[in-house]
Amino acid sequence: LLSSKEVADLREDLSILSDKWGCDIVVVTTNSTYDKTITEYADDFYDYNIFEKDGVLLLIDMESRGWWISTTGSCIDAFTDAGIEWIGNDITKSLSKGNYNKAFRTYMKDCDMFLKQAEKGKPYDRGHMPVTKGMVAMAGFVSAGIGLIISGITVLVFASGNKSVRSVDNAASYVVDGSLNLNLKNDEFINKTVTRTRIERDSGSRSGGGGSSIHMGSSGTSHGGGGGHF
Repeated sequence: LLSSKEVADLREDLSILSDKWGCDIVVVTTNSTYDKTITEYADDFYDYNIFEKDGVLLLIDMESRGWWISTTGSCIDAFTDAGIEWIGNDITKSLSKGNYNKAFRTYMKDCDMFLKQAEKGKPYDRGHMPVTKGMVAMAGFVSAGIGLIISGITVLVFASGNKSVRSVDNAASYVVDGSLNLNLKNDEFINKTVTRTRIERDSGSRSGGGGSSIHMGSSGTSHGGGGGHF
């Protein structure tokens, strides 16, 4: 999906991201979610690997041409349902055109903007969203501890407090032993219903049904999230 130069450039930018926000910002692409729904795959990938308790993950599934953003910890508040939908709309055009590098950079730029707004105590939400995408500034990309997974094969990890990069030749090597069961076969993507519960947050940001909905991952960790297709 990305050229070697694009990977190198993204790696350099992601190393810069690792210093500002106390959360992980992750990008994952895969050719299949195997026997999992896209939601389950995204949640499990985050939960069963070395990411921080606060984070946001963008999963691109090439088989279903679907995208999913999974949030956990403080990022559930920072990325509301309406906010995730907004980010999805912002990246879908590039994804549809096959411009994955641009889509990933747009995602990082949006994460920067949303985390900066959440830091002010009023996360973007329904009735309180960025005015227009054209007015969004390309502010510095931010995060503390980032993982970038290219095509479900190469894994680049920027662990919190450790700027070293670890690359592996097989995504299975990156999974905690026995934690994430990825059957190496081409299973048909099945869209399952995910149970969600509205979380009551006293952020003062919700208006007209805003806020974040949560569901429980297989690890028992709570996640927010949303997705679509391109």
